[in-house]
Amino acid sequence: MKGGAETYDVFGRSLAAGDFNGDNRADLAVGVPGEGIGGAQDAGAVNVLYGSGLGLQSTGAGAPDDQVWSQANPTVEGWAEKQDFLGWSVGAGDFNGDSRADLAVGVPFEDIGGAQDAGAVNVLYGSGLGLQSVGFVGPDDQVWSQADPTVEGGVKDWERFGLALWSSPGFVDG
Repeated sequence: MKGGAETYDVFGRSLAAGDFNGDNRADLAVGVPGEGIGGAQDAGAVNVLYGSGLGLQSTGAGAPDDQVWSQANPTVEGWAEKQDFLGWSVGAGDFNGDSRADLAVGVPFEDIGGAQDAGAVNVLYGSGLGLQSVGFVGPDDQVWSQADPTVEGGVKDWERFGLALWSSPGFVDG
């Protein structure tokens, strides 16, 4: 499996299952909010294991190789910063109606503008190749926070937007 074990990684703090690559097998997203990224302690990450006829796989064998997502990925919105805790919460659902699960990833301690720990949610979309951050066959990843004028509430210190997420078995908007 990609990524290395470190003290206080908190591997498995959050889990979400969904069919991210559309092969009719469940895949598993595993939150690792204490993962250090470069010099950023507790920046956080998410490991994704893909299902196959033999169960979850970390390398090939009938399934895509596992993935590690963080804000250090150059195509993922945001910056990997100390104590963002990306992956504190994860939720899967088909947000865009393409019959593939997409993944929402909570970054509850993300600073937004001058607001400390305002929080955000990154969304990665499923494709035939698994989750993606660049929209080769679907939308690019998104980042949501209360700084977005279409999201109610406004940005404030310690709001921790994205602290909790849920998984949807169906379409979010019906």
